[in-house]
Amino acid sequence: KSQHNIRLGKHGKWDDTYEDKSHPFICTHTEHFVYSASKVTFNKAQDYCSYGGMTLAHSLSPEENVEIVRMGREKSPLDALGKTHPYLNRNWAWIGASDNFNEGVWRWSRGTKVYFSNWENSQPDNLEEDYLEGNTVTEGQDYASISKVTGGWDDSFATRTREYVCMCEEHEFVASSDLDEELTVMLANQTAAWNEKKQQLEDDKVVQSNSPPLSCQTNRYFAYTERLSWTDAKAKCEDRQMSLAKISSMKQNFDATRLMFQQDPIDMATMKQYYSDDNWFWVGLSDIAAEGKFKWTTDGSAVDYDNWGSQQPDNIRVSEYSMRGQNYVAVHKLLRYWDDSDGDRLLPFLCQCPGYEDVDEEEVLGTTEAPSDSHGPIVQASTAAGGKRFIYHWGETNFWAAQSRCVNSGETSPVPQTLSKTSSLPASSDRHLGSGCWITTKRANSSAPTLIN
Repeated sequence: KSQHNIRLGKHGKWDDTYEDKSHPFICTHTEHFVYSASKVTFNKAQDYCSYGGMTLAHSLSPEENVEIVRMGREKSPLDALGKTHPYLNRNWAWIGASDNFNEGVWRWSRGTKVYFSNWENSQPDNLEEDYLEGNTVTEGQDYASISKVTGGWDDSFATRTREYVCMCEEHEFVASSDLDEELTVMLANQTAAWNEKKQQLEDDKVVQSNSPPLSCQTNRYFAYTERLSWTDAKAKCEDRQMSLAKISSMKQNFDATRLMFQQDPIDMATMKQYYSDDNWFWVGLSDIAAEGKFKWTTDGSAVDYDNWGSQQPDNIRVSEYSMRGQNYVAVHKLLRYWDDSDGDRLLPFLCQCPGYEDVDEEEVLGTTEAPSDSHGPIVQASTAAGGKRFIYHWGETNFWAAQSRCVNSGETSPVPQTLSKTSSLPASSDRHLGSGCWITTKRANSSAPTLIN
């Protein structure tokens, strides 16, 4: 075969190459979708889309679903074998939906729930055996792809190599006007099915709209993963006879962030971007009435517990063209810090169920039974090193996140500088020390923490 495609090297030179080569690319056109006929794994598809400032296609409608099928057939036409064997990898393209964090709960790459879907019959099935490879795998099928044959969806293994569809979010979707007869019928069927499902969703919403969620019978908080402004989030909570959450203690801060992280997880790439919207959620705290005097919307009370991040609240103007400051409080899902923020940010949010007083149940941390949290089990042990008591977290994290977790969960992180693996740490932790654990010992004349191995 010949080399008819051009690639740009990092040195700035051009090279002709084969069309099936896999490379990052840059989105420089006005289309909403970019369809790649290169076959890659799900993770590589995500990476290649992000390199071009895009995401895997998400939040699809019936029109967009059919448009992807049309583009797929145009970029990589179906052959006779593909039509008779619909589950061949070359007939499928990755889209940005997954239930990797919570089996059976499908979410788009932006964290929102999948409402419109077009699953093939008996899908998703979460098979644990890769019949194409003839082996059993430890994880199930957690990633969605779309068929060029039927437009239906299938859950699959992330290691499968398939074509993929990126989305340029800055460009609006424009439906194609040249669908052939088969695609026109496909669109009509998917639209009819979606309209029926939307009506059911509306009916469910009407039934539930005037009462709190059932989980409020046993829980203080209820998490919404929908992204709304602070004002709209407050209204949404109140529509269900709840209020935006109030946090009055260290334990409530721990419970709130843990619930939000479990319901709306964030990936490692997002964690590294501290101010990414996906890392934060709204609570019911504001100083909009009087600058610097934060009050809870739940009952109008002043703040008696806080966990502000460094140099917060700072009331920075939302833009250089506006005098409006940051008057609404968001909380970091993982680090548990608070930040005053622009109320127009679209964030998930936490509601407080009715009937809960500001009295904590017994503290989760410090009990005789070691609890588990979203970052891994906590193992407690006493040592002979001056009667010190340590709590070991097996979950891996960086030093500053470890320090934050200790402080926010009621523990303290300082450890004597004489601490050593053999004399002070309990035997139950030895297996973890093979990969290192954080303590706050510092090298002489250095501000860097030391990793004890």
